[in-house]
Amino acid sequence: MKKPLYFYFMLIFTAIVLLGSMFLENNTEIQREHNNTIQDYTTGWKILDEKGEIEISKLPDRVPADSGKAIIIGNTLPENLDNNNVLAFLTTHQIVEVKINQKVIYYFGIADDSRNLTPGSGWHFVQLSDEYAGQKIEISLMSNYKANSGILPKFVLGEKIQVVRKIMLEKSGDVSISIIMLIIGIEICFIWLFCRNKFKLTENFLCMGVLSIELAVWSMVETNIMPIFIGHHYAISQLAYLVLIVIPYPYYRFVKLTYHMKNQCLLDYIGKLNLAIGFFIIMLKAFYVEDFKHTIVLIHFTFIATIVVSLFEIIKILKSGNAKERKMAGINIIVVLFMLVSMVMDIINYYQNAGTKTISLSRLTVLIYVMILGSLSIRNSLQLIKAGHEAEEIKIVAYHDALTGMENRAAYMNLLDKLEEKEYVHYGIGMYDLNNLKYFNDEFGHSVGDYYIILCSEILQDTIGELGNCYRIGGDEFCVLLKDCPEENYRKLAEEITERLQSLKGPYDYSKMQIAQGYAKFNKMLDIDLHATMARADKIMYENKQILKK
Repeated sequence: MKKPLYFYFMLIFTAIVLLGSMFLENNTEIQREHNNTIQDYTTGWKILDEKGEIEISKLPDRVPADSGKAIIIGNTLPENLDNNNVLAFLTTHQIVEVKINQKVIYYFGIADDSRNLTPGSGWHFVQLSDEYAGQKIEISLMSNYKANSGILPKFVLGEKIQVVRKIMLEKSGDVSISIIMLIIGIEICFIWLFCRNKFKLTENFLCMGVLSIELAVWSMVETNIMPIFIGHHYAISQLAYLVLIVIPYPYYRFVKLTYHMKNQCLLDYIGKLNLAIGFFIIMLKAFYVEDFKHTIVLIHFTFIATIVVSLFEIIKILKSGNAKERKMAGINIIVVLFMLVSMVMDIINYYQNAGTKTISLSRLTVLIYVMILGSLSIRNSLQLIKAGHEAEEIKIVAYHDALTGMENRAAYMNLLDKLEEKEYVHYGIGMYDLNNLKYFNDEFGHSVGDYYIILCSEILQDTIGELGNCYRIGGDEFCVLLKDCPEENYRKLAEEITERLQSLKGPYDYSKMQIAQGYAKFNKMLDIDLHATMARADKIMYENKQILKK
């Protein structure tokens, strides 16, 4: 694993540790429990300040306010309240205090000993009861961020389970996209972890899986659904920033590895810049120097810069790559362009609405990107597997004898050439030649001659077993490469080969079936390499062949 990859996982680890500390923050968060009808509660409100009351026909999206200054709005609760009603509303980085008849019934804020600037974002469900019917309600909203100051939420009244169902229905599309991306990402990572060798998968496949998981988490956090079920508004709101910090790196690695880009290309520098900026932002947050919210511009810059530079590099591939690379680059460019446009729109929307409203277009284009590029990666891997199988089949044909199934001369010479000189001393070579093969071919036909060859090959393989490798290197010639086998040990093998051949009985004249043998152990005083050892063994075998003929 290369150093940038280690650096990236260090970045993720640091982000996880920081996130863990956020979950342990002692934020003050008081939320209590839950009419079958949900009613809009955006009329009849007044803005309350030191000058008095300002009546407004309908709540605006926001009013002028400075950071750190509370906006107080008031209203009169309906007369038809019951104990199952809640007042529900969504806030973004705002401290909330709800009073009825000047009594605080709900508070969502920052703990006294916390150095955080925000309690987080999410839905609030203020439990009401019939005793509050017709009473005055005041809601104080304050944010330490200028962009979120003065933002007024939309209020609804109803039974909690009905309100949650309405929220889930409104967000079902975004949640579905997030879940699909998460499942795809997890499946890709599992396939890479457990099947990468079988399917010839490379690191870019893993990067696609990690990217899909990260995008899914970011997308899910942006729906503001998670705090409804698990709380921890602050930690979850910060999770969105942490995920955005780490997203660009797997994307950069995926693009670089997919198109086999050279080191030190422009995308490499952007990848390293992402890591540096990511650590810088996390350290600022960890030491309470600057909040994530205040460094979001840097996060957005690295995000867009990575996509733009990747497009530039992919366009170069489109001009200079082979047909296959150009086809994939063309598809990638189209999808990434759509993703870039949708993300720019989402970022513009973020700054216009201070992160209170999100659009689904970027989620959808990201899902399309993951599905298309993931499927292309799988297809390329399957093509590599097919090519690998074909190459393996060609190798088997090239290195094996069709008649006996033994490895052939090409395989033998290939192995001999791969051995290092220091290994020669461990090896010995046995040479074999079949006597009277022509006799069997002429007397009984070539099928019997082939039978003679197969019979002797089986005797050799059974006798040698795991002591060495057997090869058919010619028409009636065989060779054995033995490791750590002294000549005195080989003599026993030679005798066994002869005995097994002589013990054969059948319709043919087995006495004429003879195997001439010769064996030589590498000797650095006599041999310059194993080819010289083979020549000595061949000479001994030839002498044995002449003796057998007599």
